[in-house]
Amino acid sequence: MKFNLTQLKDNSVYKFQRQANDSYNIIRLWENDVQWEASRKYVTAIIQAVRKIEKALNRDDKAIIILNREDFEKSDDSFFIRFSGDPGSDFQLETNNLIGSIKVQTTHGPLDFVVRSRFEKEDEEKREDPFLMRMLQTVMGIYLPPFQSQITKDSDSYMEWFLIFLWISALKQAYRHGLWRQYRHYDYNDFSFRGRFDVNRHLRRNVPFQGRIAYSTRELTADHPLNQLIIAAFMYIERKSGFVGKLDENLFEIRKTFFNLVSVPSKNDIWHRLIYLKPAYHPLYFEYELVRQFSIALLKMEHMSMSLADDEHEVQGILLDVALLFENYIRSLLKKETEAWNLEKKEKLKLFSDGYMNIVPDYILKTKSEKSVVLDAKYKRWRFDDNYRSDIYQVMTYGYHRQAKILGIIHPTDRDESNWETKIRHVNCPSDQVYPFLRIPFPVSKYSPKDCNWDTVESEFLNSISKSLGDAP
Repeated sequence: MKFNLTQLKDNSVYKFQRQANDSYNIIRLWENDVQWEASRKYVTAIIQAVRKIEKALNRDDKAIIILNREDFEKSDDSFFIRFSGDPGSDFQLETNNLIGSIKVQTTHGPLDFVVRSRFEKEDEEKREDPFLMRMLQTVMGIYLPPFQSQITKDSDSYMEWFLIFLWISALKQAYRHGLWRQYRHYDYNDFSFRGRFDVNRHLRRNVPFQGRIAYSTRELTADHPLNQLIIAAFMYIERKSGFVGKLDENLFEIRKTFFNLVSVPSKNDIWHRLIYLKPAYHPLYFEYELVRQFSIALLKMEHMSMSLADDEHEVQGILLDVALLFENYIRSLLKKETEAWNLEKKEKLKLFSDGYMNIVPDYILKTKSEKSVVLDAKYKRWRFDDNYRSDIYQVMTYGYHRQAKILGIIHPTDRDESNWETKIRHVNCPSDQVYPFLRIPFPVSKYSPKDCNWDTVESEFLNSISKSLGDAP
């Protein structure tokens, strides 16, 4: 079976073993000996592309867009793909929490890297990613029909599906500052004179005089090219994904405002003017620049492969830190439970008295019995293991700072465990007090693409947390 770079999954390790015939066998660790083959030439191109991606990310290349929100704690150890070992013999490629697509130009031709969620389910014809779909729907507040979770195996289809969610998220973020209006110059020739009298145009058009006056005005309007580009993207998404009538209230109001105040562009305007729109810079509306880039990328998907900037960039793509998405998804679930606990607002805490180093616990709960609980979300294959001791130290630091009585880590898993109950260990303290440390798995395998009840699964997850907090001393 031939290896393809669109088969990569997040938080996975791919081991390349060089064979006697100079080809490579590739094994994905932690799986049931999933194995591929690749030629020496193909592997050389992969290594060259990975190094270009690392350099582009390190220098913060503008042709690579990473969706990252200000209210998240930025993860310094997040990377897209990493190389380790000897390229002349055996080596490894490791993926992390960034998913998405990157196109790289190499001396052997272009390569498309697509890293997908490790919880994605697939067969011979299509892929389904119900867990990622649910997280995006919950965090971004949109509805996508169930059949749209079926993604064909080509990289462009995945990119299109992915871009739709990122575009909606970016638009909501930008619209917090309101609809962007710009000053534009308009020429009129009617009976309602205002503005500046245009003598030359008046003599050319209104002789003999019949009451009309030629004049021009400078008006603040929402009907300008950037908003027209957003209208075109709205139309494209509705045509491709069936969003009409299924938008959440906030997005429906945004759409209504745009269509009421902005003219609908023609196809000629879209393909000859709007997709070449220059970057948008404004001290208040700066977040609309990301919307512009996503809009252009979506519209170009109809006729060409993904391109976010010009073709001079050797590396270009769109990535999402799914660990941050998982963190916000769990936060949304914890907010639903109001009887067993109160979820405190996320904020930075100063670790040292002189202000050096800030820490940001993911979730701080206050139970009805006034117990303080500190929980942290980890989008990893997490377990009680020496490889994850830094995570335990991190949560214990949070707990010490907040004088928490209960600590815990929440992580997704698709393992066929005998039960999904929370695993509890107890922190050994010098005092006589006992501090429970919880491992709280989120059961992704319970999500069935054909017949799933999201509310039931999430309710059972919250009940398991509530039960564990009640049982803890």
